[in-house]
This record gives sequence, structure tokens and C-alpha cells, in this order.
Amino acid sequence: MNPSHWSAKAFSELTSLLEGPPGLAAFDFDYTLIQGDQGEALMNEIVLGGHVRADEPWFWEHWPTSTHRHRDELRAAYERFRYFDDPLLLVEWMDGMIDVYEAIRNEHGTEAAYRWSSIFFAGFHEEEMGALSRKVFDHQLTASSSVGLPSGRELPVGIRIRPAMQELVHAMLDRKWTVYIVTASPRIPIAVLSHRWNLPAEHVIGMELRRMDDGRFGPHIVEPYPCAEGKVQALRRITEEPLLFAAGDSMMDLPLLEEAQSAMVLDRGSVTLRTKAHEKGWIVEAMPVID
Repeated sequence: MNPSHWSAKAFSELTSLLEGPPGLAAFDFDYTLIQGDQGEALMNEIVLGGHVRADEPWFWEHWPTSTHRHRDELRAAYERFRYFDDPLLLVEWMDGMIDVYEAIRNEHGTEAAYRWSSIFFAGFHEEEMGALSRKVFDHQLTASSSVGLPSGRELPVGIRIRPAMQELVHAMLDRKWTVYIVTASPRIPIAVLSHRWNLPAEHVIGMELRRMDDGRFGPHIVEPYPCAEGKVQALRRITEEPLLFAAGDSMMDLPLLEEAQSAMVLDRGSVTLRTKAHEKGWIVEAMPVID
């Protein structure tokens, strides 16, 4: 590994870890292995690119009761877009959908908002979803300008692979570690990217959606959903091997980090997570922003 990519403390502790016996490691994906959020970028493309399946009844059936008023308004707005075929109406509709996402998160928590987002990834065949994810990722690797919405909200644009984290995964694999990605994002869109870390697609654990009769993904999540405590449950369905190392960036990763013998937090400003990491003696690393 390149020591210039790490703080002196992190490099020392990771080097010591790698000099020991190999074992099982688990990494979060969004904001951990990459700078940015591939699941969010894909969802944005599904909506703004006209791929969303809001013309199917099931899309409107999986909304919390508290959002039904917004649902009815947004359903009418979507019908206006379909009638007039005006891209601006689609952008305005997306603005409203983000409002609903934030309302769910504020009232029911982050995991509930993540679960609701499954409706955007439903309606695709596996090959179609994988191809779209690769296209989005390749575009995001060089994109830099944000996308403005009518409300003044800006959608972040630009994903970057964190070289330090990529090197760490490669170093573990060279030393015969078993490495998994455990993400709350849909599995297939991340699995088609796993080769960039020299990982096989089957070593990605993510949101699984039940298939509909025609083979497309449906809106129902297969449990356990790998978010928060579900990350540990999903990993343990695959292996009972002791978890020697885990890395993550948010409170949704905390149960996975606590499961590991050693852990690293990518510090993105959560005081609660940073405090917990210091209490546990974990590595806390602030990665430089990549332009």
C-alpha cells in the first residue's frame, strides 16, 4: 500500500493487520470504497433518464400511510408528464419524490427511506439493471457538475474510486483474505462493478428484490435487508467465519463494525460514529476529496 494515501496511524495499524493471519473482511460500498453513492446516482438516472416504472400499479402501492397525500399528488404529476412528455415536468416530479424520501427518513428513519427506494429499482431485468449501472458508473467517474432541480436542490454528481481503499482490498486479497462488500444498495448494480476491486460478483451482498412472474425485479425486498443490523444478518447467512475487519462510513454500518475484531471508520462528519470509533479503538480516517 502507498503510505502517502493514509495517515501515519492508519497506515501503521493496517500494515500490522496485514502482517497477521488472513481472515474475513467486509466493506461498505458507497462513501467507503468510493467517494459518492452509486445507488443514489443510479436512482437519479432511472428517474431523469425516463426509466422509472411509475406507470405500473405496484410502484404506487409501497408508500408509508403518512405519505399517501404526497403519493396522490405525485401520481397526478407523473400522469401530466406522460401526457405532455415535457422533461421539465419529469424534473419537477423528481423534486417531489426527493421530498417524500426526506419525509420518510425524518419520520421513520434512514432504513425506512432506503427500503422505500426499492420501487425505483423494480421493473428491470437483471441484465438491463447491470448494464445501466455500468453506464452510470462510467459516466460518474468523469462527471463533476451537479444537476439543479426547480426547488434549488442540487443532485450531487461525480463518483471517484478511493485509491487507498482499493489498494487495501487488493493487499488483503494478495494475502489470502476473504473480502465481501456489504451494501444497502441493490446487489446487482454493485456486483457488476466488483471486478474493479478484484472481487467476484458473488462477494457482493446487497438489497435483493423478489422476482415477478416475468423475471423482472419486483418492489419487495428479500430479507434480511443488509442495512444496519441486517448487514450482519446477511453476512452471517453466507459465512460464520469470524469477522476480522470491517470498514464503513455511517451509523448504518455500526453493527457490522461492532461485529469485527478490528474496524475502520471513514470519517464523514458523524460525531456519534466518530465518538464510538474512538471509544472502541478503531481506526478513524478522513479521506481527501478527489476532484
